[in-house]
Amino acid sequence: MDVWPRGAPLPARPVADAPRPAGEALARGWLIALIAGVPLTQAARIPVAELAADAPALGDAIVAALRDDEALARLAPEGDLAPLAAQTAHMAGAGDPAATAAAVDLLRTVTWGVLRTALGVDPDPRLVSDLAERLARVAAVVTAACLAGPPAPAAADTPAPVADPPFLVHDARAAACDPWLRPIDFALARHGRTGEPFTVLLVDLDDIDRLLAVQDDGLVPDGAAVGASATAVADVSQVLEQAERLLRAEIRGEDALVRERAGRYWIVASGFDEAAGRALAGRVASAVHDGTVLHGAPLAVSLGMAVGPQDGATADALVARADEGAFRARAAGVPLA
Repeated sequence: MDVWPRGAPLPARPVADAPRPAGEALARGWLIALIAGVPLTQAARIPVAELAADAPALGDAIVAALRDDEALARLAPEGDLAPLAAQTAHMAGAGDPAATAAAVDLLRTVTWGVLRTALGVDPDPRLVSDLAERLARVAAVVTAACLAGPPAPAAADTPAPVADPPFLVHDARAAACDPWLRPIDFALARHGRTGEPFTVLLVDLDDIDRLLAVQDDGLVPDGAAVGASATAVADVSQVLEQAERLLRAEIRGEDALVRERAGRYWIVASGFDEAAGRALAGRVASAVHDGTVLHGAPLAVSLGMAVGPQDGATADALVARADEGAFRARAAGVPLA
């Protein structure tokens, strides 16, 4: 095999042998990475519904641009796909050029991870080098299209998102259309392409629910000092942060972890059948029990599980099945019924 001269730059030429992952896979990975990369208090700035609608097409365009110069030109500021590329900043909730560049770089990183996996365990080093160089060029073109398009609104000009009242309880069945549960739709689409099962796991922190319900009603225990309720909520916030770290530590990088509301989380793990899902549920329950303490006692957790598509062919059906499972677990006093 021939090699490049030492120190010579690699050409960012088209890579005809580049893998062809679905744009939806890139969009899903980008969404997960964006959410994981910001504090939960800022996650609402990401327009998830718009990302889910437009990012798969952007991913397909990026994959095509890896293989063809004409496809790359379509993403450039003068190309017909420049408006789609320019939406990258908005899809990521980026409000300035630096944030835009970071968002595109994160998309490049996610794309590279998907491509590298598709290349297998022992790819041709020349192919790997060419593909990395070409992907960097594609990312540069997308960044240029973003910066050449209408500027993203500055943070000060961006209307603050209208948040739900603190600790508002949502019905999980009604929330199935919530864009925060979009990873279930991605998993269903992936199953349609690969046939892989997937697990939807609902994690309910029971003690958090009870304390938040008391606070939401404005109740303070008899004899409590003024400010005790605020202190309790501060304690809860710290425990929630710890619980979320523990949940993230128990799942893979490609799995989705979604907070529906305080103390209520959804995990979507592609490739997990019922046995793998139950094993994951056991690890999650143990991690929360062993790693969190509220008012001197470990948190109680109730889990509900659904395996797609055997437990449902739609997000609504899978959410309902997992919600029913969590209800049964709580009634029985066990983590997973």
